[in-house]
Amino acid sequence: MHNQLKIKVMSLAAEARIIRAEEKRLKKANRRLIASGKTDQMTKEDRDAYLGKRSKVINDLHSHRIAVVRPAARHSLLAYGFLRGKKYCEIESKVRVSLCETEMTNGRNTIDIVINTPDWKEVGKNVSKFDWDHDTAKFAAWLAAAKQHIEELKEAA
Repeated sequence: MHNQLKIKVMSLAAEARIIRAEEKRLKKANRRLIASGKTDQMTKEDRDAYLGKRSKVINDLHSHRIAVVRPAARHSLLAYGFLRGKKYCEIESKVRVSLCETEMTNGRNTIDIVINTPDWKEVGKNVSKFDWDHDTAKFAAWLAAAKQHIEELKEAA
């Protein structure tokens, strides 16, 4: 069953590469179209509408890659790492920590530490889907260690 999860991880990575290449191709086509002067003959409204439709396709592809494919790949990779016996800190050794300025309290802006944590339910679904005889206690212990690792990163930042 690990092989099926490995194939899923590889296909998600390939999907991201294909989408990125298509985004790049469409952006290049837009630049060539503008540089060729073909849009100069159009009225401003027609040109904006035409290029706007093309830009919407590019933005939709980008949004799909970032909001759908990337998290799915991350959750699949975490599940695959768990099934292979890896610790969370070995799988994601570098976690992006960002500082987020929030509303003012007592006349000062407060800064929150934000770590982009995975959707643990999706990771659990992948584990149960691709491992017939997985031990829920083992996954719960792995998950607790992963959450502890994230809390340590928050405290260190």
